[in-house]
Amino acid sequence: MNRLVLSITVNAVLWGGAFFFAPDKTVDKFVPSSMDKKVTEVSLVIPPKAPEPIRTKPQPEPPIPKELPKPEPVKEEAPIIEEVLPQKEDPITEPEPEPQVSPAFVNYQNMVLTEVGRNKLYPKAAQRRNQTGKVKIRLVINAKGKLAQCLVLESSGYPLLDKGAMVSAKRAAPFPPPYTENGEFTLEFYIEYQLS
Repeated sequence: MNRLVLSITVNAVLWGGAFFFAPDKTVDKFVPSSMDKKVTEVSLVIPPKAPEPIRTKPQPEPPIPKELPKPEPVKEEAPIIEEVLPQKEDPITEPEPEPQVSPAFVNYQNMVLTEVGRNKLYPKAAQRRNQTGKVKIRLVINAKGKLAQCLVLESSGYPLLDKGAMVSAKRAAPFPPPYTENGEFTLEFYIEYQLS
C-alpha cells in the first residue's frame, strides 16, 4: 500500500515538473492526442481489515494428585508338589528289526529312479516364472514293466511342476519287469525342481 502511494507521488512530481518547467509548445508533445478526448477514471479499492481472532481463556490444568495409591504386594502361591510313585519297570523290548531289503529290490529301485531322472521335464513356463519346489510321486509298475499308476502324493504348490513330474515318470516307462513276488513294484520318491 505504501509503495503504491509513493509511486503515485513520484510520478505526479515528475510529470508536474515537466509541465511546469517546459515551454507551452513542448507540453503538447508530451500529451498524446487521445488524452484530449478520453478521460480515464481510476478508483482505488482498499480491502477491509481482517477481523481479529477471538481470544479464549486458557483452560486450567487438572490438579496433580499429591500421593499415588500404593500397589498391593503380589501374593505368590506355593507350588503344588505331586508325589511321584515309582512305576514298575517294563521289560526292555528290542526294537523291531527293519525289514531286510534285497539287493535286487535296491537295484531295481535305483534303475527306476535313474530312468525318471534322465527323462525329467522342467516345464519352460515354470522356469520363466521362477517356480521351484519338490513333488512327491508314487509309481506302481506292473509285472510286465508298464506304468500301472502314477500319482502326486505331495504337490509342489505349482500345477506346472506337478504335471512335469508326472510326465517325467510316464516318459521313463516302460521299465524291465520287476523282481517281486506279487509282480507289482511300488515306489514313492521326490522329484526336485531348482533353477541353476
